[in-house]
Amino acid sequence: MGKLNLNFSYSFNGKIWNIISHRDNELLLLEVREDEKFQVHYNLLDVATGKFIEKGLTFEENWWIGASSLGNDTILFYTFPDQENPDVKNVFSYDFKLDKILWKKEGHNIMEVAGDKVWLMEPDKDDISCFDIRTGEPLSSNGNSGNPINGAGHAENKLLKKPFIYREGSEYFKTVSQFITASANLHIVRSVDYYEDDRVMVISFYYLNKNNKLANDLLVVDHEGNHLLRERLGNDLSGISDDTFFIYHNKLIFVKDNADFFIYQLN
Repeated sequence: MGKLNLNFSYSFNGKIWNIISHRDNELLLLEVREDEKFQVHYNLLDVATGKFIEKGLTFEENWWIGASSLGNDTILFYTFPDQENPDVKNVFSYDFKLDKILWKKEGHNIMEVAGDKVWLMEPDKDDISCFDIRTGEPLSSNGNSGNPINGAGHAENKLLKKPFIYREGSEYFKTVSQFITASANLHIVRSVDYYEDDRVMVISFYYLNKNNKLANDLLVVDHEGNHLLRERLGNDLSGISDDTFFIYHNKLIFVKDNADFFIYQLN
């Protein structure tokens, strides 16, 4: 199989805080936070071409903002008008092709997003209302609007695959640990992220470096044990992270040192 081919890489000024995938098209939205400037910007990447559709996108609220979903031609955002009360949010829908805000709703929390519908709830009320994600118009609670999935969340993206997380002390962690010891001559600790298909195994693991601090490496091997890729994702870490990589459209995607973004082709 040989080494993995690098499709795309980019270094951001700031920490990659969140990555949201499109359910249908090969698009990723990257939320980047520059702590020193108290500035958040968004970058919409066409994964197939390696070109940015939006780069450095900002809004009037430049820090107390987050992205919720990416679908069709819209991105759903939320802001915190009262930083002392995170339960209160404002919501707005942005069309990235038209480069315009479609609608805003104050004092609503996002409960669910599915297709072209969003379910919102006002914090002081128990009723959940369904709206058209493009127009912001209310949709009937019976007939064609459906019901939100239990709890807040989003429709499953079947093109995105996340690794299993095995904590130290579990039987699966022990099995992976033995493999890493034999393959990389390292004693791993705390946790591993593990993904396997019929071609490769992708493993993100932690170990103690020469400073006796946590380091996080990513290893890709084929089923014959050949190393296809190894990268240091972080060094001298204060703790572990979940979801250190994911698979999207048969591509391996990960972040190094919080700011360096990589896409490798798996097949």
